[in-house]
This record gives sequence, structure tokens and C-alpha cells, in this order.
Amino acid sequence: MGLRRFKSESRLYYVSLFALFGLAIALCTAFLNYRVELVSLDAKLSQNAEVVFDLKIKEFDNFNAGLEEIVGSLRDSSFLYNYLVDPSPANYDSLAACILTIANSHLSLMQVRYLDENGLERVRVDWMVGDKRAHLIEQDLLQDKSNRYYFQESSQVPPFHYWYSNLDLNVERGTIEIPEKPVLRIASPVYINQQFRGIVIVNVRMKEFLNRFLNNGVFHLSLIDKDGYFLISHDEEKSWSRYRETGYQIGNVYPEQANKILHYSGDGGLKKIGNIFTGSFGDLLSKDGAVLLMVADEGTVNIMREERQKAAVFIVAIIVLLSIPLAVLISRGPARLHKKISSQNRKLTESIELIDKNIHRASLDLQRNFQEVSSALATSLGGSKASFVGVQYSQLYCTLQPKGYYDRVWEAVERDGSWSGELQHAKGNGECYWADTVVLPKKNEDGILVGYSLIYQDITDKKRIEELSVRDELTGLYNRRFFNAVISKELSQAQRDKGVIVFAMMDLDFFKQYNDNYGHQQGDVVLKQVSAAISSKLTRGSDYCFRLGGEEFGLLFTEKDNERTFDFVDSIRRAVEEVAIEHKWSSVSGVVTVSIGVVVIGPLPGVTVDQVYKGADEALYAAKNEGRNCVVLRRFGSDKNETEG
Repeated sequence: MGLRRFKSESRLYYVSLFALFGLAIALCTAFLNYRVELVSLDAKLSQNAEVVFDLKIKEFDNFNAGLEEIVGSLRDSSFLYNYLVDPSPANYDSLAACILTIANSHLSLMQVRYLDENGLERVRVDWMVGDKRAHLIEQDLLQDKSNRYYFQESSQVPPFHYWYSNLDLNVERGTIEIPEKPVLRIASPVYINQQFRGIVIVNVRMKEFLNRFLNNGVFHLSLIDKDGYFLISHDEEKSWSRYRETGYQIGNVYPEQANKILHYSGDGGLKKIGNIFTGSFGDLLSKDGAVLLMVADEGTVNIMREERQKAAVFIVAIIVLLSIPLAVLISRGPARLHKKISSQNRKLTESIELIDKNIHRASLDLQRNFQEVSSALATSLGGSKASFVGVQYSQLYCTLQPKGYYDRVWEAVERDGSWSGELQHAKGNGECYWADTVVLPKKNEDGILVGYSLIYQDITDKKRIEELSVRDELTGLYNRRFFNAVISKELSQAQRDKGVIVFAMMDLDFFKQYNDNYGHQQGDVVLKQVSAAISSKLTRGSDYCFRLGGEEFGLLFTEKDNERTFDFVDSIRRAVEEVAIEHKWSSVSGVVTVSIGVVVIGPLPGVTVDQVYKGADEALYAAKNEGRNCVVLRRFGSDKNETEG
């Protein structure tokens, strides 16, 4: 009897001792966890602030990009070009219709204008209060804006760049318009043949965008200017304090942090000053020198703090309730642990399967043979996962791309450790498609490179849309905007690789006389026929042909041998002549012909796009002086004709 009692008491003692020991450890753990959670609250807020700041930067950046697209499309439109070349009533009506369409298609636009090189309004479209459609302002009501700051400042902006005004309230006749209308102005200069011809400018209603911009459930947001005045604020009373003259400034709203906020405003990135997160918006609102202020909503912070307190209390309560049973049933712990691990493994397996079915992913060895591909990638390529194992990655190279296209990718991986960008691949049936591609290194536990990981996202549809946006509507050739982008890229690449590129400019001989006598409609037919003749000679993926404007075309290609360069360009000249389009008013031939000026750019550092364009233009001028219907080829920086015919 005494022995059984001793065993029972001993068991109870050790069970109690184990339970109390486990409970003590659990309570300490819960307490420490609670303290860590409180500390992590600040880290969580900082993390949220980073996310919100990046999101707001992206919102404003995307908004500005949309405005630049509108201004750029009008600046580069054929309607404006035709009006500037020939300001006839018909061309004016076409330009006015284009601007009206743009204004009616973007309800945020208050006003769209074209001002000539003297600052005179030539076309102006306004949205009047209460109107459902934009209105074209009559010509006798157009005004001289040459003394206005926006004309003087935007006319000094380089070609194809954009000028932004302050973010402010609209003023009519020297007084802030009521109801208040936040407005932003964006303009871009217009150049033809490197000659300034005026500006395109739009006034944008900002109220709806700014309301969306301020909307956030965690932080109260404000934008201040470089002098500390509030531009916009979650507290409407503080908004537009400079213009309303309400006296609200960073110095009297946040006096302790004001100096540091203004001091760090131009440093970029996000900083925490006291309880305020602040980051520069100077790149987006440069004239204002804007700074974003983010102050955590106290109610939200209290909710987050209470949730952590409740979680800690709940954890302690659960531990207290389970401590004694767990001490008695300790032997069941491994089984429960095994069950939990099995559940996690199952979830992990499901996640891996989900990734395999939806993410285009592959692994390569050091010889660039496929070791593994995801089901999603194999399906998109038209095969099974097993069918790609051991296959060389080069089997997926698109045959439309020139030699060295993929070599540059792998050179970048070896040089920089990784590569990301848009890349064209081929499916199993040979069909080429575009993918947003990331190439990453694979290393073992010792840090030794053992292969590569590739991730794809099919962007073929996006590329097709982009292709439409860079094509000339009449000829189907690449347009001037795409030329500006491509020549900068190719020139930079050639300078890095110490390579050679060739740029040729061609002009239809006596095309003005053709239009004057056959009519502009027939002239458009000729431009299409000439474009087709040129395109028939472009057989390499690296050859580009552009319609630079009017009857002026451009060629961009790579070729190191001057003689082959000349033969190639002269074959294009002959192809145009062989179309045999009648031209009775040409003094050089009875058919339509072209003069071509060619400049070969050597491996030379520091060569600019403007210099290349000027060199080709001078060669073209020489070709016209030689009697037209010929090719003049020069090396960059030389006025000597190396080969001509």
C-alpha cells in the first residue's frame, strides 16, 4: 500500500515538475515573443511604408508616362508635320480634328494646344465648364503666349524631351478658379529637320488622380513643395496652403521634424524622421521639388498593437491549458510532430506542383543542356518534360535573329552573374515567340557554379502591340519615333563592342514636283511602292528601314566592308528605279529615283546620334550635288566620297 502510494506520488511529482518546467519555459517564450512582436511592429510599419512609397512613385510615374505618350503622339503625328510643311486649310482642319479626338478621348485634359515658334497659339482645344465635349477655339480668339513662362521654358527643352510645370491650382484672370481645379501642364518642343517649330502643351485636371493618390488605409499622405508648403494632404484644410494663403507649412505642422525633412528632401529613397516617413518626389515633380510625407494612422497602429497583445494572451492561455496534458501525453508528441511535418510537406508539394503547372521555368547544366523544365514551359513549347532533358538550349534559338543575338546574353551572364530582358525563342514547331526572360546562376553549397536557372513569361501579344505603335501608318516601315530609340541603342552597342554600323539617308528626287503635278494622293501611292522596293532588299534581321518624314527614308545596318556596303545600298537605289514609276517632271530621269547618302561609323568613342544624322545628311546633300539618282558613301568625320555611283 505504501509502495503504490509512493509510486503514485512520485509520478505526480515528476509529472508536476515537468509540467511546471515546461510551463515556465512556455511563459518565458510567450513573453519574449510578445516583446519581439512589439519591436517588429515598427519594422512592419517601415516595410509597409516602403511598399506604399514605391507604389505611389509608380502611380505617379505611370501617370506621367501616359501624359508623355499623349503629348509625344501629337508632337510626332503626321497631321502636325503636314500642317507645318503646308499650313493649308485642309491640313489645319486635319490637325484640329486630331487634337479634338485626343482631348475627347482623355477626359482629364483641360486644354490641348499647339504654339508656333513665335509663341502664337495656332490650334487650341478647351473643355468648358459643363460641356460634354471639347471645343475648338476659333482662330480669331487665339492669343500670343510668347511671354508666358511655360512657352519660354519648354522651348529650351531638348528635342523629344518633356517639360513639366508646377502642380498648382488653375488661375483665371489672376484669381484662383472656384471650384478649385488642381492642374499640371506638360509640354514638348516640336522640331523639323533640327529646326524649332513650336511646342505642344496640355493642361491636365489632377483632382481625380490626386484623390486616388491620397487614398491609403495605413498612412495619412501629404505632398509638400521644396519650401515646406502643402500641395495636397489627407487633411483637406492643409492642401494648397501656398495658393490659399492658409499659413500651413511643414514648420508649423511638424516643427520638430521640419528641418530634417527639408534637409533630406533631395536625397532620394525613403527615410524615417520621428514618426514620419518621407521620400523625395523631385524626379516626378521637379519644379515643386515635391516630398511625400507618410504618417501612420494611429487607429491602425493601435489595432495592430492590440492584435499582437491578443495573440500573446491567446498563446499563453493555450500553453497553460495544454501544459499538464502534454506532460502526461508527452509520448504522443513525436506522432503529432510527424503529422504536422507531413501536412507541411503536402502543402509544399502542392505549391511545387502549382508552380510547375503555371510558371515557365527551366534548369540548364554548364554546357547549357536542359536538365529540367516545368510542365508549363514544356506544354507551351509543344512537348513533354522528358523530351527536353539533355536537349541543347540553342535548339530553342529563333532563326529570325542574327548571329550573336544570344551570344550577348551569355556574355552578360558571365560578366554580370545574371541577365534579364526580352528575348525571342522558338517552339518545337519552329514558331518564334517573345518572352520576358531571367537567367540566374545555380551554385552548390560550396558556392561553385553548376548551371543556370531560366524563368520565362510569354509577352508575344505585348510585342505585337508594340510593333503596331512603331510602324508608319502609310508605308508600314518603322516610324521616326522608333528610329530615335533604335539608333541610340545600336550606336551605344557598337561603341561597347567596338563594332561598325552604317546609316544611310535617302530622298526621292524631285518629289515636290511629283506631288505638285500628279497630286498628293498619287504621291502617297509612290511612297508605298518605294517602301516595298526597299523592304524587298532587307533580308537580315538586323537591317532596319525607317520613314523619317515626308519622302525621306533611313537605313540602319551593320557591315564592315565599304564595297559590300555600297553594293547593298546601290541595289536599293536600283530597285527603286526598276519599279519604273513615271515622273515626267524629274530632270534626272523619266521615272522616280532616289539619292542616297551613306555614313560608316567606325569603332569611335563619343559619337552622338546628332553627329551621325548630320554626317548622313551631308552625304545625301553631296549625292544631290552629284546629279541625284546616285549613292555617296563616306566614313564618319570625312568629307571624302570613298565610293559612289
